[in-house]
Amino acid sequence: MDRQLRNQNTQPLPPMKIFNNFDVVVRGWYFACKSQDIKKKRILSLVLCNQQIVIFRGEDGVPRALDAFCPHMGTDLGIGSVEGNHIRCFFHKWAFDGAGKCVDIPCLPKPLSNVKLRSYACREQYGFIWVFPDDIADFELPTHDELENKALLFIAGKSYIRTCHHHVTMINGIDKQHLKTVHGVNIEMQLEYSENEHEANFSLKGNIPTENFTGRLLKKMFGATYEYSMKYSAGTIGLLSTMKGLFLLGKLNYQLPEANMIFAYRPLENQCVEVQPIYVTEKRKGILGFFINHFLLSVAWLGFCWLKAEDGKVYENMRFNPQRLLPMDQPIATFIAFINKLSPSIWSKPKAPTTIAEPVL
Repeated sequence: MDRQLRNQNTQPLPPMKIFNNFDVVVRGWYFACKSQDIKKKRILSLVLCNQQIVIFRGEDGVPRALDAFCPHMGTDLGIGSVEGNHIRCFFHKWAFDGAGKCVDIPCLPKPLSNVKLRSYACREQYGFIWVFPDDIADFELPTHDELENKALLFIAGKSYIRTCHHHVTMINGIDKQHLKTVHGVNIEMQLEYSENEHEANFSLKGNIPTENFTGRLLKKMFGATYEYSMKYSAGTIGLLSTMKGLFLLGKLNYQLPEANMIFAYRPLENQCVEVQPIYVTEKRKGILGFFINHFLLSVAWLGFCWLKAEDGKVYENMRFNPQRLLPMDQPIATFIAFINKLSPSIWSKPKAPTTIAEPVL
């Protein structure tokens, strides 16, 4: 039984609007596959947010995404072929362009003008193919503020499964209490928050504690304060920036670069979510740049590995209930309110049909 359905008589959960609701798929970017999984003139049929889609590359190398089932008799286009920049069904050879328009039906002198597959905005970035659940995306894929308009170096970590909704795992980055209770990091963090229609930005900053040797050493090496930020794009992608505002030996003219990573999420059919970490930095040139690049990627990776195991104990054993939040949980309440203002997409769970469809000739 799904964990969310348990203990309903003794510990009832409130109905969820969008936050922590697997029936709702919001309008945002979802990672579909690695770029290397789809070579030129290749097709991949996959399930994304309970939607069967095909992604294919034409001769121009551009990835395109469509609903997977041919509108003629429903054959999965994934077993078809790519011709130029079109995809052709294996069964009766109907062909479609990247916008889903039917461009050829071999048994007819011209294609049917009223036949069209739903197409989806598709992007290639960070070594992955991303899909938006509409033909035109409301916004582009997010980037860390520090890396805007810069050449990027990125490495994908190993994806993993969490047995809870990705909205619940996302609160981890702004839960100030757990830094102390779970990870033993005793920093009193002050919050700055801003949002727009599709993005929530949290910045947390505090003084490095000096009651122990480690804290005093860190203060001497990097300065008196520590800051990190979380940017949430439509509740589907999280961008973490750490090492913000650190200065070598505490000197203001030696500011250190940030370490950055991305958390991408893909809801699965069994009330779970696949999490894909991606480590990102500016692509610096030269030998020194090479070492700086890989040092920052390593810092992000090591920090993530340190936190992942302990956090996993929580999220693998959690039935999230937001009814007892405390004043210090205000960032979490703010995040839930932001998620509940987002827009559901066409991929959200459909209502039960009220009529029976008849064959159309």
